[in-house]
Amino acid sequence: MKWHYYRNEYFQIVPASEEDFEVIKKMTIGEVYESNIKKTRNYEFHKKFFKLVQKGFENTKTKIKDVDFYRYYITMKAGFFESVETGTGKMILPRSIKFDKMDNIEFQELYNAVFNQIIIDIECDEVLFRNELSSFL
Repeated sequence: MKWHYYRNEYFQIVPASEEDFEVIKKMTIGEVYESNIKKTRNYEFHKKFFKLVQKGFENTKTKIKDVDFYRYYITMKAGFFESVETGTGKMILPRSIKFDKMDNIEFQELYNAVFNQIIIDIECDEVLFRNELSSFL
Protein backbone atom coordinates (compact mmCIF):
# COMPACT_ATOMS: atom_id res chain seq x y z
CA MET A 1 0.00 0.00 0.00
CA LYS A 2 1.35 3.41 -0.88
CA TRP A 3 0.51 6.64 0.86
CA HIS A 4 0.87 10.18 -0.34
CA TYR A 5 1.96 12.73 2.24
CA TYR A 6 1.45 16.42 2.02
CA ARG A 7 3.68 18.17 4.50
CA ASN A 8 2.32 21.43 5.87
CA GLU A 9 2.54 23.41 9.08
CA TYR A 10 -0.31 21.38 10.67
CA PHE A 11 0.70 17.83 9.80
CA GLN A 12 3.79 16.48 11.51
CA ILE A 13 5.87 13.50 10.44
CA VAL A 14 7.79 12.17 13.42
CA PRO A 15 11.11 10.47 12.59
CA ALA A 16 11.78 7.08 14.18
CA SER A 17 15.54 7.33 13.76
CA GLU A 18 18.34 9.76 13.05
CA GLU A 19 18.36 8.53 9.45
CA ASP A 20 14.62 9.27 9.14
CA PHE A 21 15.19 12.74 10.60
CA GLU A 22 17.75 13.50 7.88
CA VAL A 23 15.23 12.51 5.19
CA ILE A 24 12.33 14.45 6.72
CA LYS A 25 14.26 17.67 7.24
CA LYS A 26 14.93 17.78 3.47
CA MET A 27 11.20 17.66 2.70
CA THR A 28 9.69 20.90 1.49
CA ILE A 29 6.43 22.24 2.91
CA GLY A 30 3.72 22.09 0.24
CA GLU A 31 5.27 19.22 -1.73
CA VAL A 32 3.64 15.79 -2.08
CA TYR A 33 5.73 12.72 -1.15
CA GLU A 34 5.05 9.02 -1.67
CA SER A 35 6.02 6.33 0.82
CA ASN A 36 5.50 2.64 1.54
CA ILE A 37 4.16 2.06 5.04
CA LYS A 38 4.90 -1.04 7.07
CA LYS A 39 4.81 -1.85 10.73
CA THR A 40 8.26 -2.27 12.24
CA ARG A 41 9.35 -4.71 14.88
CA ASN A 42 9.30 -3.71 18.54
CA TYR A 43 12.75 -2.33 19.37
CA GLU A 44 12.27 -2.80 23.13
CA PHE A 45 11.54 -6.50 22.57
CA HIS A 46 14.66 -6.68 20.39
CA LYS A 47 16.70 -5.33 23.32
CA LYS A 48 15.00 -7.83 25.64
CA PHE A 49 16.17 -10.66 23.37
CA PHE A 50 19.77 -9.49 23.66
CA LYS A 51 19.43 -9.35 27.45
CA LEU A 52 18.08 -12.91 27.39
CA VAL A 53 21.09 -14.01 25.36
CA GLN A 54 23.45 -12.18 27.72
CA LYS A 55 21.91 -13.93 30.73
CA GLY A 56 22.12 -17.29 28.99
CA PHE A 57 25.76 -16.60 28.11
CA GLU A 58 26.58 -15.74 31.72
CA ASN A 59 25.08 -19.03 32.90
CA THR A 60 26.18 -21.38 30.13
CA LYS A 61 28.21 -24.46 30.93
CA THR A 62 29.72 -24.63 27.44
CA LYS A 63 33.16 -23.20 26.74
CA ILE A 64 32.04 -20.21 24.67
CA LYS A 65 34.08 -17.07 25.31
CA ASP A 66 32.21 -14.55 23.13
CA VAL A 67 28.57 -13.46 23.62
CA ASP A 68 28.03 -12.91 19.88
CA PHE A 69 29.19 -16.44 19.12
CA TYR A 70 26.92 -17.68 21.90
CA ARG A 71 23.98 -15.85 20.26
CA TYR A 72 24.71 -17.64 16.97
CA TYR A 73 25.09 -20.97 18.77
CA ILE A 74 21.90 -20.70 20.84
CA THR A 75 19.89 -19.35 17.88
CA MET A 76 20.88 -22.33 15.74
CA LYS A 77 20.39 -24.78 18.60
CA ALA A 78 16.85 -23.38 19.01
CA GLY A 79 16.19 -24.29 15.36
CA PHE A 80 16.65 -20.91 13.68
CA PHE A 81 19.30 -21.63 11.08
CA GLU A 82 19.76 -21.83 7.34
CA SER A 83 21.58 -24.48 5.37
CA VAL A 84 23.64 -23.14 2.48
CA GLU A 85 25.12 -25.38 -0.22
CA THR A 86 28.79 -24.71 -0.98
CA GLY A 87 31.27 -26.37 -3.31
CA THR A 88 32.50 -28.53 -0.43
CA GLY A 89 29.18 -29.35 1.23
CA LYS A 90 26.59 -27.68 3.43
CA MET A 91 27.29 -24.73 5.67
CA ILE A 92 24.91 -24.06 8.57
CA LEU A 93 24.37 -20.40 9.51
CA PRO A 94 22.15 -18.74 12.13
CA ARG A 95 19.07 -16.97 10.76
CA SER A 96 19.39 -13.21 10.55
CA ILE A 97 17.45 -11.32 13.21
CA LYS A 98 17.68 -7.99 11.41
CA PHE A 99 14.44 -6.03 11.44
CA ASP A 100 13.96 -6.37 7.69
CA LYS A 101 14.59 -10.14 7.78
CA MET A 102 12.24 -11.22 10.58
CA ASP A 103 8.75 -9.92 11.45
CA ASN A 104 7.25 -9.57 14.96
CA ILE A 105 5.61 -13.00 14.96
CA GLU A 106 8.72 -14.85 13.84
CA PHE A 107 10.85 -12.86 16.30
CA GLN A 108 8.48 -13.85 19.15
CA GLU A 109 8.88 -17.49 18.07
CA LEU A 110 12.67 -17.05 18.08
CA TYR A 111 12.59 -15.50 21.55
CA ASN A 112 10.49 -18.33 22.97
CA ALA A 113 12.61 -21.03 21.33
CA VAL A 114 15.87 -19.45 22.53
CA PHE A 115 14.44 -19.01 26.04
CA ASN A 116 13.44 -22.69 26.16
CA GLN A 117 16.81 -23.80 24.78
CA ILE A 118 18.69 -21.74 27.37
CA ILE A 119 16.60 -23.35 30.15
CA ILE A 120 17.61 -26.79 28.85
CA ASP A 121 21.27 -25.85 28.35
CA ILE A 122 21.84 -24.28 31.75
CA GLU A 123 19.67 -26.90 33.48
CA CYS A 124 17.64 -24.28 35.31
CA ASP A 125 14.07 -24.11 36.54
CA GLU A 126 11.99 -22.00 34.15
CA VAL A 127 10.35 -19.92 36.90
CA LEU A 128 13.70 -19.30 38.59
CA PHE A 129 15.27 -18.22 35.30
CA ARG A 130 12.33 -15.93 34.45
CA ASN A 131 12.70 -14.28 37.86
CA GLU A 132 16.44 -13.88 37.40
CA LEU A 133 15.89 -12.52 33.91
CA SER A 134 13.28 -10.00 35.09
CA SER A 135 15.74 -8.56 37.61
CA PHE A 136 18.29 -8.32 34.80
CA LEU A 137 15.94 -6.33 32.55
